Amino acid sequence: APDSGPAAGGTATDITGANLSCPLSVQFGAVAAPSLTTVQTILGCGSTQSLAATAPPGIDRETVPVTVQTAESFYSGSAPQSSASFSYR
Repeated sequence: APDSGPAAGGTATDITGANLSCPLSVQFGAVAAPSLTTVQTILGCGSTQSLAATAPPGIDRETVPVTVQTAESFYSGSAPQSSASFSYR
C-alpha cells in the first residue's frame, strides 16, 4: 500500500506477504525500486512478512507487477512470484 502513485515515481510503498526476508531487490515491472527498507528483526535479515520500497518513475496510466527478489529465490533459481501491482497516474 498504496497501490498507485504519480508517474514521476517517489511513492513510498509498504509490501506485505510471505517469505520476504533477505530482500535483494524490489521490481516495479522491469524497473528496480531506487530504495528498499526491511523491518529489522533479531536475525538481521529483515521481516519475512513486510518491507518498504520507493516506486521508481513509470509510464502514466500503466499498471505493473511488483515482485521481490530475495536471497532464497536468487540462490534457488526460483522466479519471484507476486499478485501485487502498482498503477502509475
